[in-house]
Amino acid sequence: MDLTIPRRLIELGVSAMAILASTVAVVLVSAPPSSAFVVTAVFPPWWSAAEIRQAVTPIGVAASVGRTGNIVTIYGGVDLQARLQRAGAWLILDPRLLNCGPSPERN
Repeated sequence: MDLTIPRRLIELGVSAMAILASTVAVVLVSAPPSSAFVVTAVFPPWWSAAEIRQAVTPIGVAASVGRTGNIVTIYGGVDLQARLQRAGAWLILDPRLLNCGPSPERN
């Protein structure tokens, strides 16, 4: 009795896992930030720290910078997300997704 898994079944399983993983990633990234006043912005990776600072400074306060330097958590005003997109941010994320935002207060 041959108990080997057919190659086609393995390929289908790997494909299904890839589709599921990409769907979860899209859902997480497309979720709007929980606060309009605190967001994490992803800028182009080739921008220098000075270029990012120049884009962020008129819009809000950079609270923290990610490991790669092009991911910045920013505190700002009501139109923060729109202004960051106009300034060149590629993505606007909820800071909690990347563990770089404020944690909820505990009572």
